[in-house]
Amino acid sequence: MNILKYLFIFLLFIVSPFVYGDIKEDAQCLAENIYFEARGETTAGWLGIAAVTINRVISEKFPDSICGVVYQGPTLEGSNVPLKNKCQFSWYCNGVEEHIENLELFFQIIYFSKLMLGSQGAMFDVTDGATHYHNNSVRPYWARDMTRTVRINNHTFYRKD
Repeated sequence: MNILKYLFIFLLFIVSPFVYGDIKEDAQCLAENIYFEARGETTAGWLGIAAVTINRVISEKFPDSICGVVYQGPTLEGSNVPLKNKCQFSWYCNGVEEHIENLELFFQIIYFSKLMLGSQGAMFDVTDGATHYHNNSVRPYWARDMTRTVRINNHTFYRKD
């Protein structure tokens, strides 16, 4: 990739807080969730993960911030270390240390996240109110008690009716 493209992406990251307001921390948390859950998927897949995260913030059953939702789960006593396989999003507590390896893609996802958050919740929810999803390679026990709303790329989305 040429230096001008990196410069453009960097400038978007620096300038966008002035355009979108003070959503930098929430956008970072949302972007991490999208990156680690759906980095190899289409924009529709990113939108699905973003919608579930935002739907959880709106719900009274989950924390009331993006970062609170993304990092929800019990931790080791007296620390911020999540208990293995006990959090809401498996990438955060599966025991594997995650690294952002594709910075170009991550900056695109940050920009996407800021667009989603900057819309003040007016984004189109392609999941029809889903608050849960799973990768299609697994069959979680909780899915049978929920209403399936849509399948996008490698994920199936659900809501509790």
